[in-house]
Amino acid sequence: MKSVVIGHILALSSVGLVAASCAEANSLGDGRDAGPSIVGFTPPDGGDGGDPFDAGETTLMCASNKCMGTFTTCPGSAFLCDTDLANDLNNCGRCGFTCSTNDPYNVVKFTCSEGKCVSAGCGLNPLGLQLADCDGFLDNGCEVTLGESPDNCGACGDKCAQGENCIFDYSTYTGHCGCAPPLLDCSNGARCTDPRNDDANCGACGNVCRPPAGKTAPPKSHFGCSKSECGHLKCDEAAPFYRFADCNKDLESGPTSDGCEVDILAPNDDHCGACNNKCKDGQHCFFDRMSGPICECPTGQRFCEERGTCIDTSSDPKNCGGCNVVCPGPTNPAVQHGGPTCRSGQCGIECEEGFADCNGDINDGCEVELRVDPKNCGGCGVICDGVALQPCVGGKCAVEPCGGPR
Repeated sequence: MKSVVIGHILALSSVGLVAASCAEANSLGDGRDAGPSIVGFTPPDGGDGGDPFDAGETTLMCASNKCMGTFTTCPGSAFLCDTDLANDLNNCGRCGFTCSTNDPYNVVKFTCSEGKCVSAGCGLNPLGLQLADCDGFLDNGCEVTLGESPDNCGACGDKCAQGENCIFDYSTYTGHCGCAPPLLDCSNGARCTDPRNDDANCGACGNVCRPPAGKTAPPKSHFGCSKSECGHLKCDEAAPFYRFADCNKDLESGPTSDGCEVDILAPNDDHCGACNNKCKDGQHCFFDRMSGPICECPTGQRFCEERGTCIDTSSDPKNCGGCNVVCPGPTNPAVQHGGPTCRSGQCGIECEEGFADCNGDINDGCEVELRVDPKNCGGCGVICDGVALQPCVGGKCAVEPCGGPR
C-alpha cells in the first residue's frame, strides 16, 4: 500500500492521514445553522463497511470546510462546527434543546447520549439528603427524599412494616426501617438509642437514671447507665468539646477519688487522645480538627496551625511547599476550565480534558478548547488553514474524500 501526492492534495493510507487544500470544497458562508441539520462525514465506499483502504488502494483526502458527523454550528457558537449534537447537554439532538425538568432542586442528573436526554440519577437536596425518582416520571424531577418516609425509606419501594418508623442515620446519610437489636427507637423515628448505656433510656425507653440518694459523684463524673442498669459511675463527656477519663483508675475508690481527672480531647503529652497514650520524646500532642488529638503528623505531612490539621504540603494547592502557601488560580471562574495544582511542592495549573493554557496566562486559566478551536486544533498552535473556514471538529482539522479511491 502506498500514498500518492498529487498537487496540493495529500493521500490517506493505512499509515496515516494528511490533508491539504481542495479547490472544489463547498463553502459554509457564515456557517450559522440554527437547525439540527448536519453535513455528515461519510467514509469512502468500503463495501462491507470494513476498512475502505484494505484493498491496497489509496484514498485522497482534501481539507474541508464542512461539518462532519454529528457536529454542527448553532446560534451562539464561538466556532464553526463546535457543537456535537450527540452529547451536548445544551444542544441535545438539535440546537437549543436543553435537558431539563421542573425539578425545584435541579438535582436530576442528565447525560446526552446519541442525541437524546438520558437520566443519570438524582443528587442531594440542599440539606445533603439523597433524592430519588420513585415514580419514574422525569418531569416532576426527583420527588422523594429517601429516609423521610416509611414508604421509601432506604430506597424507592423500601416500605417499613406497620408501626415501624423510618430512621435516618446521619452518620451514613441513609434511612433504615426500625432499629437493629439491641438498639431501640425511643424518639419516634428521630434516632436509635442503645439502652445498655443511655442515661435517658436505661434498659428501656424512658427509664431516666438519677443520682442515688445520699451519694455524690467524684469530680467530672456522674451516676448513669451501664450494662442496662442505673447507678454506675461514669465519666462526663460532651464530644467534641470534652471527654474526661479515669486514667489512674481510682473512680471507684470512694471519697479519696479524684474522679475523671484527664480530658483526653485536650492536648496532653502523657494522655494524647487516650489514657497513657504518651508522645515520644521531642513530640507534642496537638488537636487535629480532622482526627482529634495526635502526637505527630503521618509521614510526609506537617501540622499547619492556621488550618488546625496535618497537611501534605507537597500536593495541597492551598499549602504548597509550606503552610498557607496558596497556589494562584484563574481570576475568572467562568472561563477557567482548570485550576491550580501542587506537585512536589511546586505550583502549576491543571486543565480539564480537552482544554489547554495556550497563552501561558494563569488569570484566564485553560482558555482554549482544543476540540473546536481552528487556531489550536488538538494542540496549542495547530492551525486549520487548508481552505477558507476550515473548522476544527473533535480536535482534528476537517477533511473529506476528494476523488475517491485511486
